[in-house]
Amino acid sequence: MKLIKKIAAIMFAFMMVFTLSSNVNAETVSGDSTQTGTITIINAKKDHTYKLYKILNLDSYSYDSSSVDKDGNYSYTLTGDAWDTFVNPNGTSNKFFNVTDNKYVTFNTAADKSELAKAAMKYVIDNNVTTTQELTKTATENGKLEFTGLTLGYYLVDSSAGALCNLTTTNPTISIQEKSEVPGITKEVWCIDQNKFSNANYASIGDTVKFKTTITKKSGAQNYILHDTLSNGLTLSNSSFSVKKSDGTDVPENEYKITYNDKLGDDAVNCSFHISFENSYIEALTDNEKIEVEYSAVLNEKAVIFDPANAGTNDNTTFLQYGDNMKTTVSTTNTMTYYFKVFKYTGSNKPLADAKFELTQNGNKIKFVLDSTKDGMYKVYRKATQEEIEANKATDKLITDSDGKIKICGIFGEYKLKETKAPKGYNKLLSPYTIKVLDGGMIRVNEGTPQYTDVKVLNESGKLLPSTGGMGTTLIYLIGGALVLGSGIVLANKKRAKAK
Repeated sequence: MKLIKKIAAIMFAFMMVFTLSSNVNAETVSGDSTQTGTITIINAKKDHTYKLYKILNLDSYSYDSSSVDKDGNYSYTLTGDAWDTFVNPNGTSNKFFNVTDNKYVTFNTAADKSELAKAAMKYVIDNNVTTTQELTKTATENGKLEFTGLTLGYYLVDSSAGALCNLTTTNPTISIQEKSEVPGITKEVWCIDQNKFSNANYASIGDTVKFKTTITKKSGAQNYILHDTLSNGLTLSNSSFSVKKSDGTDVPENEYKITYNDKLGDDAVNCSFHISFENSYIEALTDNEKIEVEYSAVLNEKAVIFDPANAGTNDNTTFLQYGDNMKTTVSTTNTMTYYFKVFKYTGSNKPLADAKFELTQNGNKIKFVLDSTKDGMYKVYRKATQEEIEANKATDKLITDSDGKIKICGIFGEYKLKETKAPKGYNKLLSPYTIKVLDGGMIRVNEGTPQYTDVKVLNESGKLLPSTGGMGTTLIYLIGGALVLGSGIVLANKKRAKAK
């Protein structure tokens, strides 16, 4: 046993000495411009495009293999293309580089490397600097993306997300982390019934609808532009905008710009509005900090009327453009407005024409526009807009035609339906009906069960009332009249006889 312990101790000692000697005798790694290299993007994002821009050539290099950062000796030279103007403007060194013999380049250690990355990207944008097809790749899935066969050099790595991944040297291989994340966006609309913002709401034509879009800032992404499109049934109120951080602090007006009814990026049609944010403001926000954009629109005369058979909503769609024309998924809200039908009848469903009704809400008469079209047997009235009311194009009278039916569109909530005039010969409805238009378009009449059927209004008509009394008095009058007439005739005949 003692012998085994001694042998083990000798072996451990030998291993320690060998390990130490291996560390001390680390190899020198070197190479030159005859080599090629690889840049691997770790955590590349699906559908994001990555571009490499070669700022400097790498003629040769050497470093100790024990160096984690491959720190050692590097010989950089000008590329002889558009980047020479950036590195050595007007033949003089800039604040980031020192150039000797108009060829060899060293980094100015007093300069900020992150500032160099921003300046290089600005140079690309301002001067429309392009790169080769071989140095441009789009990730087909999340994960690693490799650029191989690269000539050695100092590269700017850019992502379509707008974030600079890195400035890096191929010596000969390097892996860098994609730092950008897809920003978040949610769209909501104020729902009165729920007393909170939601993804859907209900309104009447003429109502103001309040929207909120929340942008969540993520690391790396730049060039934030909010795209928003309202459907034809919604009219944007340009004066209603509020742009704040989630803590209630206003975003300064000089940090964003609102434009209306135009195209940006790859918009196929005009958006209702765009909000473009300054990069410097977005970059200063912490990751996951939120910007809340609130604004209003009015449900107008073009509003789609929801029908249980084929639905129909008034939509507001939003997405965020970021980076180099990258887009978030679209976020949508739905605003619904409804209708109800009235059937005026007597007896066994016999329709009655010329019955007059009015609809009130909270004691106020609702005004309507008579639609020129007819929905089957229904005469259609649509709730009027404020502009139509002011132009005297609206009425508060709802009148049935020969089918006894009317359809009242563009409403939601609780109303009173009152008959103001019955057809001639029929009794008027004494008490108004309470009509409640519910979510989904169902109708509750008074305290009845919600349903999709017509609101039926029955009018009764009586027969001609019988005359009072009998024939006795009349008969006496007739007999008396006959006797008087007969007496007159007799007297006349006697007078003629005497005269003869």
